[in-house]
Formats: sequence, structure tokens, C-alpha cells
Amino acid sequence: MIMAFIYSYSQLNRGQRTRFFVIDIPVVVLPYAMLLVTMVLGGWYSAVLESMGILAAHLYNFLTHIYPVYGGGRNFITVPGFLERYFTRHSVNSGNRGYGMAVPPVRSSEPSGSTSGSSWGWASSNAWKGRGAGRRLGG
Repeated sequence: MIMAFIYSYSQLNRGQRTRFFVIDIPVVVLPYAMLLVTMVLGGWYSAVLESMGILAAHLYNFLTHIYPVYGGGRNFITVPGFLERYFTRHSVNSGNRGYGMAVPPVRSSEPSGSTSGSSWGWASSNAWKGRGAGRRLGG
């Protein structure tokens, strides 16, 4: 299962580089490098089991993204309706949680150019407007 997540991550981040132990490698090679380490440390049986994760993730990627988008076919794997409703129809900004109550932010009716009277501007609606270009240090 972990290898499937790693393969999906590597396909979504093509062109990036990542660090594998002490060397930098392209992120697309990461699942295969991990598979090689598993083969060396755990043997062929462990490597074959982990390669099933790569195969499953590749098949999922093909059926949900590559074939429907580029092949003109339909998406064969759809999300069940109850899961989609559960994860899309709630407000993240409010509600009871185990560590307290989250409250949605209050929308201000002030015009964008007004300030709250603070002399330094930290409490104003455009607190960062006059702070400069925002250069990075050391680079």
C-alpha cells in the first residue's frame, strides 16, 4: 500500500528531484529505488509483494487519469456517492473538535483602503501593503 502511494506521488510530481538516503534522484525513479533496497534487504519475495503496489497504482492512474483524459474513454473507477458527500459537504472552518471549537472568520465590512487607527498598521486591513518588496535573505 505504501508503495502505491509513493508511485502515485512520483507520477504527480514528474520533473522534480528528491533525496534518497544521501543521493539526489528524479522523483519518478523513487519507487524503483525503494524496490531495489527492499530486494537487497528483504529478498525477492518482499520485492514482488511491493511491486504489486506499483502495479496497482499504475493501473489506477491509467484507469482514472490517462485513459479518460488522453484516450477519450470513460472513467471506470468512480468515487462512491456517500464518500464524495462526506468529504465535500462540510465546512472546514467551523465545528466542534477534540481540542476546542473552531469559529469561521468574521468578514469585515470596511472598505479596503481604511485602517483601524493603529499607528503602525498591524491591525489594519492592509497591514502588509506598505511593508516593501518582500526580498528573501541570503539569496
